[in-house]
Amino acid sequence: MERIKQEAQSVEHFLKTVKETPLREPNQTGQQGRLIFAMDATASREPTWDMACQIQSDMFIQPDCINNLSVQLVYYRGYA
Repeated sequence: MERIKQEAQSVEHFLKTVKETPLREPNQTGQQGRLIFAMDATASREPTWDMACQIQSDMFIQPDCINNLSVQLVYYRGYA
């Protein structure tokens, strides 16, 4: 239980840091930025999936605020 609490605090700290980080100015070279969201969608992640869904949803909304950013989803769902 303590490990889960520490992990939750770590995630909260990361999200706070990201929120406080200012956005960069648009790329002056004209090159498009790239961002990959990688997710493990295997059954082993099922206990935390509901919590992760909201965070992942927010992760896909935020890039809309950034010009010249290409977003790609990469996922692993196991052998099926």
